[in-house]
Amino acid sequence: MISRLVSLQFFLTFGVLIFLNYFLEIKLLLLARFFPKYGGEVEAFFLALYGAYIFQKMLTSPSRSKVRLRIWTVFSVIFFLQLLVGLIGIESFLQTGKLHWPIPAYIVVGPVFRGGGLFMVFLLLSTIVLVGPAWCSFLCYIGSWDQHLAQIQFRRSRLSFFASLSSFGRGYILLGVIFVALLFNWMQISYFFTIYASLFFIAISLFAFYLSYRKRFMFHCTRFCPIGFLTNLFGRVNPFRMRIDDSCTLCGHCVAKCRYDALNMERVKNKHPSITCTLCADCLEVCDSKSISFYLWSGNKKVEKIFFMLVISLHVVFLGVARI
Repeated sequence: MISRLVSLQFFLTFGVLIFLNYFLEIKLLLLARFFPKYGGEVEAFFLALYGAYIFQKMLTSPSRSKVRLRIWTVFSVIFFLQLLVGLIGIESFLQTGKLHWPIPAYIVVGPVFRGGGLFMVFLLLSTIVLVGPAWCSFLCYIGSWDQHLAQIQFRRSRLSFFASLSSFGRGYILLGVIFVALLFNWMQISYFFTIYASLFFIAISLFAFYLSYRKRFMFHCTRFCPIGFLTNLFGRVNPFRMRIDDSCTLCGHCVAKCRYDALNMERVKNKHPSITCTLCADCLEVCDSKSISFYLWSGNKKVEKIFFMLVISLHVVFLGVARI
């Protein structure tokens, strides 16, 4: 059964990559840019093999959370290495040859300021439809570093004010940055001046990462990142749901495992995580009673394999095409 699913996952990923290689005007696959004749097909094949491998690992590994964080970190490293190579002058490693800030919030703010360029917006919306908030646990290029910081064994801080901030505060941050982008556009602020605004935003982001380290949950992703707010909020259009069934023994292992601050004992008793849940599935591996699972809307059939097939396919596609 698993071998058939792995084969299906390979062909799904390969098919999507071949479609992107043949039917988009811009060459997104890197090898297709350097070897136009067969480079895209070769890269699609090896990326699909990689996808099949990590899909099998996600289905069979007893440490699924480590697999997820490892492949997520690899994706982030490759993403920023391509940015670095692009910065030193090899523009083929950039998406369009033009540099943009590698800040997730700019997925929305950038088009507002520029008055166009909606590719990343459509990409974000399509992933929300397919896998909901899993953008934040498999596909975001900086989220893995937030989790690494949150997992460092550090004594919990007494910064209670920051810990008490609501995850909905990200919505106000989103409205704020959109307002600033509209204001800059209306005032015809030069691109050079926006660098200072971006550096200010980056400085606040770094402080949020520091709080992730101090609080041992992903503060940046769950309390600061406006894109995380969008994926959490609109992820409800996605059919996948994480639920806890009646076999739960209230052991609390899932609460200790969750770095997205989506589970506490009250949430466990109510049988569902909070809005900050990103469907990362880390909690599944520590649930001794196997009470946590993926379902489609209000259905009763467990669908973990379908979910992982979709999200791993997207992850590998992003690995091949996502760059600044």
